[in-house]
Amino acid sequence: MTFGATCSPSCAQFVKNHNAQQFENQFPRAVEAIVDEHYVDDMLSSVESEEEAIKLAKDVRFIHAQAGFEIRHWLSNSQHVIEALNAGLDTEKSLNIGNEPATEKILGMWWCTTTDSFTFKVSLRIDRALLSGKAIPTKRQVLRTLMMVNDRVAPLRFVSIPKLELQAAVLGACLANSIVESHKLKPSQRFFWTDSRDVICWLNSDHRRYSQFVAFRVSELLDSSDVSEWNWISTNQNVADEATKWRKLPSLEPSSRRFHAPDFLWKLTQEFPLSNQNFGTTSEELRAHSLHHLTREPSIKFEDFSSWIRLVRRIACICRFPRNIRSRLLKQAPVCGPLTKDEFIAAEIVIYKLVQSTSFAEELQILGRAKTQSGKTRHTLPKGSSLYKLNPVLDTNGILRMLGRIDACEYVDETTKHPILLPKKHHVTDLIIANIHERYLHQNHQTTLNEVRTKYYVPSLRSVYRRVRRSCQHCKIKDALPQPPIMGNLPPMRLKAFSRPFSYIGIDYFGPMQVVLGRRVEKRWGF
Repeated sequence: MTFGATCSPSCAQFVKNHNAQQFENQFPRAVEAIVDEHYVDDMLSSVESEEEAIKLAKDVRFIHAQAGFEIRHWLSNSQHVIEALNAGLDTEKSLNIGNEPATEKILGMWWCTTTDSFTFKVSLRIDRALLSGKAIPTKRQVLRTLMMVNDRVAPLRFVSIPKLELQAAVLGACLANSIVESHKLKPSQRFFWTDSRDVICWLNSDHRRYSQFVAFRVSELLDSSDVSEWNWISTNQNVADEATKWRKLPSLEPSSRRFHAPDFLWKLTQEFPLSNQNFGTTSEELRAHSLHHLTREPSIKFEDFSSWIRLVRRIACICRFPRNIRSRLLKQAPVCGPLTKDEFIAAEIVIYKLVQSTSFAEELQILGRAKTQSGKTRHTLPKGSSLYKLNPVLDTNGILRMLGRIDACEYVDETTKHPILLPKKHHVTDLIIANIHERYLHQNHQTTLNEVRTKYYVPSLRSVYRRVRRSCQHCKIKDALPQPPIMGNLPPMRLKAFSRPFSYIGIDYFGPMQVVLGRRVEKRWGF
């Protein structure tokens, strides 16, 4: 492979793991060490006995040798293991100067093979007097020290304290999961403590009621931990506050509670301050609820139609369309051609139901709940309803009808016995009455009213019919009366008094006039 290429580490790891998997059945522990306990080109393993360490090292060396890899520079805290692996003390690398024990750098730490301990090395540029507390640090030294610690600081953008506490809980849960996943020995029980009552309330309530920030992080906490693992602790026992909430100058001594941990962690788990009590609900970060009023515009506006026949035909065409779609899905022949009588009847039923659902919505809801098995409904309307005295019922199609007293009559149909209820102030009611009015050629008004009553019940039918007639253009023209023009004023010369005849009128020819001449009468003309 090309040294220094971006893909070189990935290729090397793949070849190493692929070679180890060939011996998975023969050396399972060695394969596990190669796949999971190798860090780039270093191996770091821990076993219980020297014999186990020697066997593991030899198996790993054998597997690497099959691919042409040579693993060397073995280090151990046991001299017997080093001698068994043919690695002398002169091969141990040491970067220390002086009489300090030999150490080896491993994953950012220094391992002393003599004492079998891990240590950290601090830069010699740091003043030891500053660390011991004998000297007062400068601002630059404080900032340098803060950049070296792992305490999380609040962001520059304003974030509320409950949000920061929740973020700290998420960070603690992620850190705990990372520690558990990196260890072979899995803990049987975990404990989390927080001094935030809001966090405990959020964990024990429906997180969807809160803001998006809280809901996402509480969901993450519930995925990575269990609610029973979280406990509340008072601020006085929370050592994490010593890094952020200073009441006095914090102690940086190694024996301080900051580095020594709380006292109860050194006791048995039965003595832990476990407080998972439910603090109820909190109003912090509640999601704002807004009520929406949805208004639906009807697909067909009745006011756009001026004829009952056109409205029925349009509804019939609309009802045919979904039936044809279902027929095609069922691989059946769709309905084509002119509209049938049954389609017209179904369209009228749809119109009646739409009109009644907007005008008698409350009555329909009440009667729908009280419907019995026989198809009738009990009279349960309140007295304030406009239909209370009409004793309405719901038929099998869900249409409101008036319950009459002529059920025993054999000479009328069911529609006449129980007429359909229509509101008096609705455009569909006007279209129905206008259609019957036109059918009787705009005459025989009492016959038109009787025809309406055979199928419908409209309150104040006569006044509604007069309104329809006043809007009928044919009736307007037929009932219109001639309007003679008003005569104008007479001219002044026609009103002159005490004037000689023919003062304002000139006549060039007049006659004949009877003139008596002697004993005879003759005609004479004037010029």
